[in-house]
Parts: sequence; C-alpha cells; structure tokens
Amino acid sequence: MPSTFFQESSSHRPITYQDLFRPGSPESVYQTLRFPDVEWLTDGADDLHLRPFWVGGFIPFALNGRGDAWCFSPRGSRADDEQSTVALCCHDFNFGQLYAPSFAGWLFRRILDICRGDFGLEEVRLDHWVDVLCPLLPVHWVKTLEAVKRRPAVATLEKGRLRQALISEKEYEILVARHLQMPGLDQIFEWRAKHYGPIS
Repeated sequence: MPSTFFQESSSHRPITYQDLFRPGSPESVYQTLRFPDVEWLTDGADDLHLRPFWVGGFIPFALNGRGDAWCFSPRGSRADDEQSTVALCCHDFNFGQLYAPSFAGWLFRRILDICRGDFGLEEVRLDHWVDVLCPLLPVHWVKTLEAVKRRPAVATLEKGRLRQALISEKEYEILVARHLQMPGLDQIFEWRAKHYGPIS
C-alpha cells in the first residue's frame, strides 16, 4: 500500500508532536487528548481532502468539526526552529489564522479555549489533560492551568452568550497575550496564495 501524505510528513512535524504521538502510539493517546472539536489525523487520513494544505506548505495534524485543518505552518517559522507555528486553515475558503507559536502553545491555548466555555464544561477533562501534557509544557503554563482547574465554574455573559466558564474572555485574552507572544498572532492570511500575506 502506498504511503499517505500524512505518513510521509512525519519527519517534518515538530519535536513536541513527535514526542506525544510516536509511531505505533496506542489509540488511548488519541482518546486521552480528545479535545472538543478536534479530530486527530492518523496514518489513514484522507489524502484527497488534505492534499491542498500540503501543496501550500502546511502540514495538517487535526481537523475541526467543519473540516478546517489545524496545520503546522511555514508562517513565522524559522528553518532551524524545532517548533513550527500553528495555523487554522479553512478548507472551503482561502483564509487562515495564525493561532499559536508552537504545537505546545496550541495545546495550551486549546485548553484555555475550553476553560472560557467555548464548548461546554461537561466535556472538560482538565485534570487528565494537565497530567498528560505536563512534561511537554513550560512550567509556568502548567502552573497557570493548575490554578485555573481548581476554580469553580461561573456563569458568564460574553458577547451576548451565556455560558459556564472557568475564565472570562478578558482573562483569556490576557493569558494568551502573556504566554503566547509572537509577531502576527491571530493574523488572518491567504493560505492558498503563492505569496502568503495578511488580509488588508
């Protein structure tokens, strides 16, 4: 059986990802990190759907519920850098968003997304996630998550939406700005363009 793009791209994924998902990793690893709205890609991933991302220089590692791809991105990455930036690339539009400076940063920010109530706290497995990811994250990120997970959930009204959350939208923005500093964070860009640039 010919190898897939996903298999062939294995050596181009950052060290943190490779440490977490080693070849032959048991299914339990993927189940343990079953974040809401994240479908981890495995060796059987559909090449036809993923091919445009690879052609654009992006390496998908997960999909969201709309089929948009979380990708290791050439934007903001250096050739000698072990950590590739992470972007969310829309599958049916030409736009992407620079989301985190590294895969570890992506893991940290996804947990913060959940803690602010994006998906419902009934899906949160914060204790388990922090235990699993502790060796891969900087100590100050782990301390932040440890502090957040001890809080009681509170009802918040954010942008007209009532939700249960462990952190407010304002605190979320502060934590992202403090821990995930990088040029162009959250910038929208054309991911299919020959020369990638911000949307004016």
